[in-house]
Amino acid sequence: MGNGIVKKVAIVINGDSENRHLNNTKRAVEQLHDAGYEIHLINPDNINIDSIKSYYKPNLNNLNKLIKGINTDNDDEVLLYTTGHGAGAEDLNKIVIGKELITHEDLFNTVEPLSSGYKTIIMDQCGSGMGANYWFDKKSLFISPDQSAQETKCQYFSPQFWEHADKIKEDGGDANLDGVITFQERFSYAFAVYSKNVRDSLPLFLPGIEYKDSGLNVKFPKKSFLNDVTNIKNYKNNCEFEKVISQLNPGQYAIVNFSATWCDPCHQYAPHFERMAKKSFGETLYVKVLINEQSIPEWMNKLEVTRLPTVMLFDHQGQYVKVQDINNPMKDLSKLAVSGKVSLKWLRETLFKDPFNPQAIERFKNIAKSKVDLLDEKDIQVLKIFLLRRHSDSVSILENIIKLRPDLIENERDYFDKEIRFTKNLLVDIKIASDNYRDGKYKIALKIVNKCIKMDTKYVGAYVLRALIQSINENDHKQQLLALKDLNTALKFNPYHEYAMIYKTKVLYILGKRDAARSNTVLAIKMNSATAIILAKNAINDGEFKIAGFIVGEGLKYLPDNADLLNIFCFIKYKTNAPDFIDVLNRALKVMPNDFNLLNQKGIYELGQGNRVEARNLFLKSIENNRLSMNPSKFNLVVSYLMPKKIDLNLGYSQSLNEERINGSYTLGVDVSWELYQWHKYLSLDLYTDVDYLTSKKISSITTNAGMAISIFDRWIQLSLAAGNQMKLSENNQRNGKKNTPLLQYGVNLSYWLTNNYGVGFTYKLQQTLEADSKLNMITSLGLEGRIW
Repeated sequence: MGNGIVKKVAIVINGDSENRHLNNTKRAVEQLHDAGYEIHLINPDNINIDSIKSYYKPNLNNLNKLIKGINTDNDDEVLLYTTGHGAGAEDLNKIVIGKELITHEDLFNTVEPLSSGYKTIIMDQCGSGMGANYWFDKKSLFISPDQSAQETKCQYFSPQFWEHADKIKEDGGDANLDGVITFQERFSYAFAVYSKNVRDSLPLFLPGIEYKDSGLNVKFPKKSFLNDVTNIKNYKNNCEFEKVISQLNPGQYAIVNFSATWCDPCHQYAPHFERMAKKSFGETLYVKVLINEQSIPEWMNKLEVTRLPTVMLFDHQGQYVKVQDINNPMKDLSKLAVSGKVSLKWLRETLFKDPFNPQAIERFKNIAKSKVDLLDEKDIQVLKIFLLRRHSDSVSILENIIKLRPDLIENERDYFDKEIRFTKNLLVDIKIASDNYRDGKYKIALKIVNKCIKMDTKYVGAYVLRALIQSINENDHKQQLLALKDLNTALKFNPYHEYAMIYKTKVLYILGKRDAARSNTVLAIKMNSATAIILAKNAINDGEFKIAGFIVGEGLKYLPDNADLLNIFCFIKYKTNAPDFIDVLNRALKVMPNDFNLLNQKGIYELGQGNRVEARNLFLKSIENNRLSMNPSKFNLVVSYLMPKKIDLNLGYSQSLNEERINGSYTLGVDVSWELYQWHKYLSLDLYTDVDYLTSKKISSITTNAGMAISIFDRWIQLSLAAGNQMKLSENNQRNGKKNTPLLQYGVNLSYWLTNNYGVGFTYKLQQTLEADSKLNMITSLGLEGRIW
């Protein structure tokens, strides 16, 4: 049990004496010390830091001693960091500790008994991804530089992961600007460097559902600026301006006033700008750029400064937004996060570190398409990286730049012309290969794809297509392994590739590697939540409803209100007869109250529960909200909609009320009504129709009526008005040679319901034929009544 006090305990294990591992261990211990952890260390050498509570040389006996000496409870946070060597290629499921080996399973069994609220597991040695199979649970975070049994380059991961918080912050690593470097932010920071240098593994960041990422809680001191306006003296180029802006830390902003000496509105605004600077008490950087020439410098034009004064808001990454209300610039702070323009400097740095970063690519594409004039010679290298993606949009963008800015690539024109031609040829070949694959000509497709890979060994699309071809036969284990190898290669070059992630999950399931598939699924969804939809549909098509349920559950963590995911989740629960089906359905209906499929499913469920009235209302609501999107697949609901609300079978007696008295006649009839509109539970407007067979010695006829009815008190009382036709059944009955006679009918029906669906009723009708010698007949009947819904 916990004592209500959270103690942070770190177990640091380094099993060998290589300098890189010793340095990684020292960095980790320093950061954990600064964050207030109680440290228990296994390392060839002790580290002279006060917070180290226990220290042992690396061997298995000492590991057991160290663990037994740690006291924790259910409130405490436990962190395990391992570095050093894995066992090598012969057995990547083991970790070196001194001269001995320990399996991931044994290490888990040794450490797991420690009580804790949350566990953070950071493993950095070859094969460390194997540990995910043991450590990953709802209250744990598992981090590793590789996905499974792959070789890890720890010199590229741990040094960045354990970088001092101030350095991470200066480099823009505090993503949410809260002054705390979380483990997610440390991982992202390390990943940017690692993925640039290591191409044969993909790092893992797997947090459990209930894991709370508090990071190392290293708070940054706030940097204060002058209580005055900073004036830019050299305004003809942007060097001094960028130097001033670079002072910003995450969470700090600059308000920049672009003015001119010849601008009267600028002079009027200047005193107010200075007052705002003094009131900021140094929390915000106020900058003034005052020009004394008539023309605005080119670098300001690139920032879209077209009139003066212009006030802009900048953040530490160079993102900027033009201020609408210059008297209250911070009012536009929210716009900066949502629609702020990104500086090319930030884009260049991001694409150099992470060439396939989707956000950076999209932003660069927008600039390259519509604002080519912003590009300069510094972007030549970015354009080269961009073209190496071997994508059709890269070619079109480069051709657009060549057309609009030939001066930009004048010295590199031959290179770009050659690469564009080469890329176009590759794209044509891969299109031919794809067409052959779709037509079932796998050998031809494979031959073309192999040719593409020889032409460019980093062509991601070719590796993915070859994996698809190789994985056609699910029973061929060898081919599945080759497909997996190609997908790993594709992800090595582009870790964001959505379809490579999706196909890798499928291949891992085919190979029976369920834990690895699960880890890959979580990673794919984290990279792009929308992949959950495709993955889940694939699993459903394969009949793997349990797997599909897991995938959708993971997707809903990141897209809780996604309509497609919620619909799929309901379908899975329905198909598997899950006891929580109705709970999931109700959850989905809260998000999408008018969704046709969800209303349909809820209606079917209510029918099964015997709630026919509720079911019918759901079907009617479904149709009412989806009339324009009706299609044949929804025919069942149309039928439901057309089903009558009430059917009466009655036997009655008819008597003429006019002066010409005739013998009474007996009637046998059926009355039907459909609800057209319900004002509330007890009052509705209905379509009313009936057919009566009347017979006596003098009259034998069939009367058909259609009209409107008002139902009161949920059909205990029904008032009706109908128009119809009376058809004489024999020549003797016809008057004036007429076989058919129009008529009107007025009626009242009184019902008594024995159950919710059955009852008895009494009907009184007045029926008048519309002819010269019009008769008024009184019809009374007693019958059975039934509700269809």
